[in-house]
Amino acid sequence: MTDGKDAVNHPSHYGGADDPYETIKVIDAWGLNFALGNAVKYISRAGKKDPSKTVEDLKKAEFYIRHEIDSLEASTTPKGCIVTPRRDMKPLEQASCNNCGGGKE
Repeated sequence: MTDGKDAVNHPSHYGGADDPYETIKVIDAWGLNFALGNAVKYISRAGKKDPSKTVEDLKKAEFYIRHEIDSLEASTTPKGCIVTPRRDMKPLEQASCNNCGGGKE
């Protein structure tokens, strides 16, 4: 039987303390930032913490991946470009600059 500390520090849905691939160990080993670490967290627990929320966990991972992509694109957008995502954009679709059309691959 596990004590309450394991449920807080090393929950089984993240691999548990004895698993070399426990989520927090992987995030630390790879040096992931907040957004990417959360994406890995939600992917690793999808279907394990609450099987009825597998899709929700994957959507959360998608949210953090989108946040990271948006941050990276914003930091590489040429000066003077205004990138505004359209309401009809699908997740992971790339926006283009309103002024010059740049940003598309």
